Amino acid sequence: MKTKIFRRICSLLLMTSAFSFIAFSKEEIVQSIWAASPLTIDGSNADWQDMTMNLMKKVEVDYAFKNDAQYLYVFFVFKNPKFMSTVRATGITLWFRTEGKDKKTYGINFKQKQVSGEELIAILERQPEGISEEQKKQLKPEASYLAFLGEVVDKKGKIIAPEALGGEVEVPVFKQKLERTGVSYEFRLPLNILEKLSAELRLEPGKSANIGFEWGGMTKELLERKVSQAEQKMDLSKDEGAMREGDFGGGAPSVRRGTQKYSFWVGVQLAQSQQ
Repeated sequence: MKTKIFRRICSLLLMTSAFSFIAFSKEEIVQSIWAASPLTIDGSNADWQDMTMNLMKKVEVDYAFKNDAQYLYVFFVFKNPKFMSTVRATGITLWFRTEGKDKKTYGINFKQKQVSGEELIAILERQPEGISEEQKKQLKPEASYLAFLGEVVDKKGKIIAPEALGGEVEVPVFKQKLERTGVSYEFRLPLNILEKLSAELRLEPGKSANIGFEWGGMTKELLERKVSQAEQKMDLSKDEGAMREGDFGGGAPSVRRGTQKYSFWVGVQLAQSQQ
């Protein structure tokens, strides 16, 4: 029974895939502003008060960029929760191109992740803020902690090993926060994090790049949850002696409800310096 349900959901996903992904082409070039001092990555708009936000109207998202000689900072705000889709499960992926068309090759997927105390210490040691010995003592190696991390992925979503990036590189980070204007995300990533993968991915001050935002859609975990929910409905309908409207026997379940995938690209001119 489980196999039949799984196949039915997969077929429904295939049928809806043609219109469940909403993509928007890039608009005019957006200017990144020079960050005179390092930004505090906390998800708030405190470090972005000096900027006018750019708006992607079709998904009601505000966004802006800052950079210095080492980092690219991105601020991203969902103004309408209906466009957040399954962002909690999928995270937000930033794709990069400095040459050619808007095409996914490598990007950074920012998502909450459970890590051990030992893993968290290793991550914090590679951040500019560092971690003190006292803070290390407070983290239990065997315990589980929630980290807000970015992982380099290929176009199929496969995580790229640190070795392919040139060794122990600094881990991109982000934070999210619920503010009066919406749900905000603040990202920080090293400009050189992708350059070992391709010369087309080298970011540097004064250079332009195409940056794609992508979030939402169905995941393996969400699909398995749908299967489990469908099984429960099937069992319940058997107990009642009849299939209810909305179950597999009376109609297709709402597989794609709230699971739309969104994507758009923007052209960004990185700042050369604060002059």
